[in-house]
Amino acid sequence: MACRTTEELLALVQHRGAYFDYFNISTALARVPKLALMCPGVPAGAGQTGFYHHTHGVAGALSPPPPPPPSVPAAAAAVLPGDVHLDAAGRSLLDHLAQLMMTQINSFDARGLANSAWAFGKLKYVPSGGLPAVIAQAALRRMSDFSPQNLSNLVWSFVYMHHADEALLSAASRFVCARVGEFKPQELANVVWAFASLGHREETMLNVAAEQAQRIAPLFKEQELSNMLWALGKMSLRDRPDVLEALMAETRAKLPAFLPQGISNVAWALASVGHADVRFLDQVVAQCGKQLAAFDVQALANLVWAMASLGYYKPHFVGAVVNECLSRGLDRLSPQNLSNILWGCATLNHRDPRMLSAWAAQTLDKLASFEPQGVSNTAWAFARLGFHSPQLFQSLAAAALHKIDGFTAQGLSNLAWAMATAGHVQPRLFEALARHAISLAPSFNAQNCSVTLWACATLRHHDDVLFDKLLERLVAEVDSCEPQNVANALWAVARMGYSLSRERAAPLVCHASRLLGRMNQQELCNTMWAVACLDLMDDVLFTAFCGCLQRLADISPEGMHQAYHAQLMYHSSLARGAGLSLQQLQQLAATSPSASLGLLPRLPEPVRTVAASMWTASARDVHVSRFHQEVSAALAGAGVPHAMEWLTDDQNFSVDIGLQINSKPVAVEVNGSHHYASNAPHHALGDTAVRRRMLEDRGWHVIDVGFADWEGMGRTAMERGSNLVGRIATSLDDWDWRFVGLPQRGPLALATPPPAAVVAPAPPPPAATATLDVSLQQALTAAMCLGQLFPSAQTLNMLGNPYPAAATAIGTGRGIPAATGNGLWAELGLTGLGLGQQQLSAALGAAGAGGSALSSGTYVDRRHGLERTSSLGVDAQSVQSAVDAAEALCALPGGNRLLAQQMYDVLGVRLSCPADTSLALTTTVVTGGGDHSSSSSATGDLTAVMAHLTALQDEFRSGSPSLCKSGSGCGSPSAEELVSDDDLERVVQYALA
Repeated sequence: MACRTTEELLALVQHRGAYFDYFNISTALARVPKLALMCPGVPAGAGQTGFYHHTHGVAGALSPPPPPPPSVPAAAAAVLPGDVHLDAAGRSLLDHLAQLMMTQINSFDARGLANSAWAFGKLKYVPSGGLPAVIAQAALRRMSDFSPQNLSNLVWSFVYMHHADEALLSAASRFVCARVGEFKPQELANVVWAFASLGHREETMLNVAAEQAQRIAPLFKEQELSNMLWALGKMSLRDRPDVLEALMAETRAKLPAFLPQGISNVAWALASVGHADVRFLDQVVAQCGKQLAAFDVQALANLVWAMASLGYYKPHFVGAVVNECLSRGLDRLSPQNLSNILWGCATLNHRDPRMLSAWAAQTLDKLASFEPQGVSNTAWAFARLGFHSPQLFQSLAAAALHKIDGFTAQGLSNLAWAMATAGHVQPRLFEALARHAISLAPSFNAQNCSVTLWACATLRHHDDVLFDKLLERLVAEVDSCEPQNVANALWAVARMGYSLSRERAAPLVCHASRLLGRMNQQELCNTMWAVACLDLMDDVLFTAFCGCLQRLADISPEGMHQAYHAQLMYHSSLARGAGLSLQQLQQLAATSPSASLGLLPRLPEPVRTVAASMWTASARDVHVSRFHQEVSAALAGAGVPHAMEWLTDDQNFSVDIGLQINSKPVAVEVNGSHHYASNAPHHALGDTAVRRRMLEDRGWHVIDVGFADWEGMGRTAMERGSNLVGRIATSLDDWDWRFVGLPQRGPLALATPPPAAVVAPAPPPPAATATLDVSLQQALTAAMCLGQLFPSAQTLNMLGNPYPAAATAIGTGRGIPAATGNGLWAELGLTGLGLGQQQLSAALGAAGAGGSALSSGTYVDRRHGLERTSSLGVDAQSVQSAVDAAEALCALPGGNRLLAQQMYDVLGVRLSCPADTSLALTTTVVTGGGDHSSSSSATGDLTAVMAHLTALQDEFRSGSPSLCKSGSGCGSPSAEELVSDDDLERVVQYALA
């Protein structure tokens, strides 16, 4: 055919095509690639090396897990370096020829089929109408007629027609096995490359082809060596190092003639099969260090990736590659190339601040185009390199969330590791990640399981279902677990407080015991701490751990801390197992020095001495947080003396807030958000639960105050303090606020430094006499029906009219003295009025004779327009209940007098004192049905009491200096003391609910 352009050939085919036979059709198809190369715009020399000289780079790589060690990724389909130009006439020509071939397919012989298919493959053109499948069926019928060259061309062409016909490929594999000796080096390299590119791997064919390649290795040219090695790497020929070494010997000898793409492919192949040829890599660095401009960006990215996978690091060479990429502009890097080179730099720990900033900006620009694998690799790389930009990781998390269903088990574990290492908490991402990981659990290997568990524990993400599935999978893979896998998994379970029974933990713990000798210091200490934390330690394990610790050349401070903590937890476990308190077991060990090591095993020396010293120093070196101070202030406001950061008698623990009630030491543990799961604020972490257990073993009664609980205890410090006091009271079987003070040291306590602070309530004004204060407190408590709140009034009869009972109690002197300074009478400022027991008894008795009093004992005066309905619009009984609630709040230790007084205003109640002391006190309750009033006479003493209360109320409103707390200066009440009307109405509504 003398046609010189595709237009001329198209015209010929349109005019004479009906008369073409198979030979004319195949000849015309073979002519098209040559005409396409002659078209304007095609670079000189493009495609002139022939089809077998096309190079095949790596389009993608599976993400490796966090080191050590990184796994080897697999390559995707290869890519030609340049495309043959095909204009509209050329495409129309190919379509016409494809139709002609379809009609005459049965007349094509083996050579015609191979040459026609080769033409389509050369042009990377996929013909329409299902022609590739038709060609495959025709080739199967004529397989015996194919020569090695015809078969090589045919299979090669199917790569670029994107058609993998398994029947044809299986037949071709059998052909190779039967006639491998007839294949020339080029034909063998092409057919093996085609099998690898189409994903067809048959073990017999692979071994036969590899052995033939080894025999004819000296005959391979540079491109053939590159293609053959790439194919063997793609099909993971790991168990034939002899074949690889034979091919690499020829490669090293011919390396100066290799093209950059070929060098990159060989490096990629070595990394894929884990064959580290240091001599080859040294040659690459020496030969290519100054010729990087000849590499395209994909070859550069794959070269760095391969060196990183093989653990080969030459800082100057990697730096030169990075600078070459930067100089060309990172916008030329595809998302896959960017991800691969980042991964390589991260694996080699090659840090370049300029590189990281520029690549982070490129990642943000191209993130929408990243595949899930690229997102995972990129997140892992930045986290590994310590580039923890919040904006970057926020964007990576958002991208991963949208593509989470496309992540593999490896990708999920890498993503989780990256977020945890960067400290980037993303609850929504981890919820989605957990759901997808549960569905993929059967495909997780041991490392994927341990890394994901570690990441969840590091970010405090609580998900029992995820832990169930991953631990089940980990146990199934336990024989393949490395020391790091077991250590990370056990640490994560202990850290999150996951409930793991001895039966479920047994396989992991047994495997861990077999791996102790291979564990490094961090893995050993993590495992020891986790086993003790999960209460799985026994004498055999403890002895084994101690033996391994003794062999370590160096132990970090964190390791010392974990080992000593494990010893403390083990001692507590032994005490509980023996049915003794820890103190009893320690005393028993002290009385029998010869048996002490058997009763309480200890770490080996000098580890124990050093670890104990470090532990004690850390227990003393405490930080009092703002939350801690807030809880302490609320307790002080409630009248509870206490100490902050009180060391236990053995100096091993510092109690956040320590006090003692009825000779019982009470620890108030103030737990911020870091003590709980990030997605479940009420789920305490494992070490928090262990700390509680350790304090209880030392005789402390522990009250946990979590940050979420604290927010729900009220809106003011007064409310929270009162609620906390109530929580402490209800948690104790017997308690009495008369005996509240600082913790007391035991007889065997070590000399300890003072606590961080001793906090005591502000002292009240001095009382006239203790007896008078007690009597008045009993009377007022009885009058307000609050006997259940004060033990001193519990003996009074509260079921009937409280006033005669109070009078009787005062007259007979019944009651138990209250703790000095905590009396309600002193708190109200009514000490020193000169009211004796008999006078108050008579007053209360007279009041109870005929007075119509509210249940709180408070009187309301209806005079001169002072009557008011309740601001809440409630009935008389509700008003009485609300006043009771107000007085009850006022009567609690440290209760807020302002709260009670302002609540009276909200309810429309006014304490009054008539000017004429002989005037009877009246009670008026305004209801829908009218006013109801009653009166009774009272003595001047009782009137004086009411006058004093009224004066206090007026002082509250006016901000009189007498309102100032003792020792706090004068002025208006602080924001902590004043309560808004909205708050008061909310409290009243709660009391009425």
